Amino acid sequence: MVWFGWALRLGIVGVASWILAGLTPLILDELNGIDACPMLGPIPACYLVGIGYFAMAVAVIFSPRKLTVLFLLGWTPVFLLALSGSTLEILGYNTCPTSPAGTPLCYFSLFVASLLLPVFLFSRNLQQTNIDGPRRANEQTNEQRHP
Repeated sequence: MVWFGWALRLGIVGVASWILAGLTPLILDELNGIDACPMLGPIPACYLVGIGYFAMAVAVIFSPRKLTVLFLLGWTPVFLLALSGSTLEILGYNTCPTSPAGTPLCYFSLFVASLLLPVFLFSRNLQQTNIDGPRRANEQTNEQRHP
């Protein structure tokens, strides 16, 4: 089952990279002075979302068990921005950038963020079980041999 945990982690990194690739043109437009993203005070929301997905990818690449806080620090603003943007879009306020098909990108981000957290937690627990499982089994076997 170790391979399944690695596959989930690779999937999270792949999805985060795909989102970052999609955000890059928006971030570049913002850097060039084109208003492509809604502003949160002086900071474009695209920057925060990009940093959030990058933090999630880094946490998964290096150590999901040790960097859970980093993952959550990246995930929380992404999810909250996507949720608030989607809510505003549903209420009729055009706040999110749109895809070439005209779909607000915050819908995609909300969908992806909603899937990433449970997948991350599942892969983290799976990795912890795979790491701790054999050790516990050996401890029980040793206790049975040497009471």
